[in-house]
Amino acid sequence: MFIYLITLLNFNMKTCLKCGIEKQDSDFYVYRGKKPRVDANCKPCSGAYTRKYAMRFHAKLRKEVLDAYGSECWCCGEDEIKFLSIDHKLGGGVQHRKKLTEDGTTLYLWLRKNKFPKGYQVLCHNCNLAKGFYGSCPHKY
Repeated sequence: MFIYLITLLNFNMKTCLKCGIEKQDSDFYVYRGKKPRVDANCKPCSGAYTRKYAMRFHAKLRKEVLDAYGSECWCCGEDEIKFLSIDHKLGGGVQHRKKLTEDGTTLYLWLRKNKFPKGYQVLCHNCNLAKGFYGSCPHKY
């Protein structure tokens, strides 16, 4: 009788392959399709993996785009990747980013997809903000 009750209580339980903790089926993503299946990792472990993968993908994509446009600030020469950004040379960056967000993409993906078009440059965040707020950067004028 006791074993039967334990079996009933554990009927909807599954062990996560990542953390090794036994959890309820509702703690796992269910993939529906031709062959429906339950994820092998629980939702928190699956989310952590997805975030880690997304961060690596974004960092690699960002480096690829910055390298394509010169890898250093066009204005002051800063080359620390953490300080660099892509600038729309002729302005209009806010509107362009809004349009891309509506399409569900990012500027970096768009630039790569469009084979790194002209009209963009690398600026450090300081020079980019100065250009946006004051019309030009103090380094150049």
